Amino acid sequence: MDVHCTTCGEPWDVYHLRHDAIYETDLSHAEAKAWTGLSPQLKLLDRYREKFKEVGMSSAAPSST
Repeated sequence: MDVHCTTCGEPWDVYHLRHDAIYETDLSHAEAKAWTGLSPQLKLLDRYREKFKEVGMSSAAPSST
């Protein structure tokens, strides 16, 4: 299943956003792995949103829902 960027309309694979995209950021592997275990509310903290923006996912708001 895909979700679409609200800015450019590009489709993003939901599985990738929820499980893999965090590893494309500049977080260490340990930090990225720890993110995968966070609650949905903590995954959406500004710090992580900024990391996704830096790798071109400006409208991404991954969650575990």
